[in-house]
Amino acid sequence: MVNVIQLSTKGLFFIYLIQLFIGCASLKTNTEKYREIDKLVESERYSAAIHEIEMKKDDYYDDKDILLYYLDMGVLHHYAGNYKESNKYLERANQSIEALFTQSISKGASSVLLNENVLDYSGEDYENLYINIFRAMNYYKLNDIDAALVEIRAMHEKLDVINDNYADLIDSMNKSDTTSIDYSLPELEFKDSAFGRYFSSILFERLGFEDDARIDLEKAIDLCKEQKVIYNFPIPSFEFTSAKMNSTCIDLIVCLGRAPLKEPKEYYISTTNNYLIIKEVKGNSSVKVEEIFWPKIKPNLNFKFAVPILISQGSSVHKIKIFDKNEFLGELKKFESINNIAEETFERKKKIIYLKAIVRTIVKGLLVEAANRELDKQTGGGLLGSLTRSISSKLMNYTENADLRTSRYYPGEIWVGKVLIPPKKQTLEIKYYNTSNIQMGTDSVNVNTIDRNDLVILNHTW
Repeated sequence: MVNVIQLSTKGLFFIYLIQLFIGCASLKTNTEKYREIDKLVESERYSAAIHEIEMKKDDYYDDKDILLYYLDMGVLHHYAGNYKESNKYLERANQSIEALFTQSISKGASSVLLNENVLDYSGEDYENLYINIFRAMNYYKLNDIDAALVEIRAMHEKLDVINDNYADLIDSMNKSDTTSIDYSLPELEFKDSAFGRYFSSILFERLGFEDDARIDLEKAIDLCKEQKVIYNFPIPSFEFTSAKMNSTCIDLIVCLGRAPLKEPKEYYISTTNNYLIIKEVKGNSSVKVEEIFWPKIKPNLNFKFAVPILISQGSSVHKIKIFDKNEFLGELKKFESINNIAEETFERKKKIIYLKAIVRTIVKGLLVEAANRELDKQTGGGLLGSLTRSISSKLMNYTENADLRTSRYYPGEIWVGKVLIPPKKQTLEIKYYNTSNIQMGTDSVNVNTIDRNDLVILNHTW
């Protein structure tokens, strides 16, 4: 954290002016620029979306957004069936996240005066985890099941690394803090991905490791039961009767919808003697959230800041049915809500962003107040003093825009199912229905079940 008392007004003023007048163009997230790509993705023209990005990369992604470029391209190439290209971009994303988080720990408190928008985007936890999920699916499509299993194991290990990284970051921030704010981590409900375990059970099954497949499937079901806040929907059953076990099992995985986007949430800060009063903006009014002890803060100061919150997008699909010609074979069920996992894991970072924004706002607010008082002494205040106060207040509010950057094309949900059919070539029809039971679309899939059991992976942005 920054020592507010030790930094001179002149030094703070210099830092503040650099941010205002050199970095102003970077202090606000522009999400409108993705509109053309979004239209192509929504119409599932993935190759066209990739081409659009390649032709205008610098228009869509700044240098500080290189991780977003890797993530978006990695997911879009997966959807387009370019599995090697997808893995190439996702591996670059993986390396970037590791490097950027290490930088954030080393910088510690020194970045508190900078709005997140001017920093390199370092990714959300769920974006980090699903890199390995998508690389695993890519490797399966490339007929490298061993490599797919390596990715699943890497994802499980990555969870521990992420937890350790956050602990190191919090320790670094608290050690350098000279205010009364205590940085701490909320306890998370999310411990592991049930879909990750489910997918590894499929991979073990393909390799003929039946015990390993059964163990991971049981772990997947247990994770759903243990993390009810995240898996807050009916969990499918995968039990087959012995009479049907001589049939061939077809596994289906469908990625649906879109992962969450970010929107700004605004807060006001007012001060009393030694205390900050934090109020959340709700419509045309505000609601008190908390009081924070801040030694020597003067009363009657008023500031404003904003932080990002996640807005779930989900999917409009309510039911998925599988048919072989006119014969109903079964249904797919939702097994993972990426939106839920994103929101749960974001709670940890959101707390850090919120507290950093408060400190940054107070530091800059005190700087502006001190600078205004000095100007009042030199100019006698009056109209000029009122004008400078108005301008500095507006400039300060402008520098406290929420960082709304996030990857845009991860799915919002993953549905799965096991379908038993006779051991012969089949054309399966997968039909999608909304909440009104109106059919939204159909996939026709040729499934080869002669030599081995098959796995079908599909995706839609509905």
